Amino acid sequence: MTVDFVQNLAQYNYIWTLREANEWIEIYQLGFKDVSTEEGDRRTFQLFNPNNGGF
Repeated sequence: MTVDFVQNLAQYNYIWTLREANEWIEIYQLGFKDVSTEEGDRRTFQLFNPNNGGF
């Protein structure tokens, strides 16, 4: 979840909002897709492999 990501960043003195974290994930983590079940910035991302595990 984005909340967990932001909490882990805070341990290293990176203070991000949920919106900033979501934007970073969307831009730089192409292997994740949004599987959130609610609206808003408290989003859930799941590792996604479009090749179904193939090489």
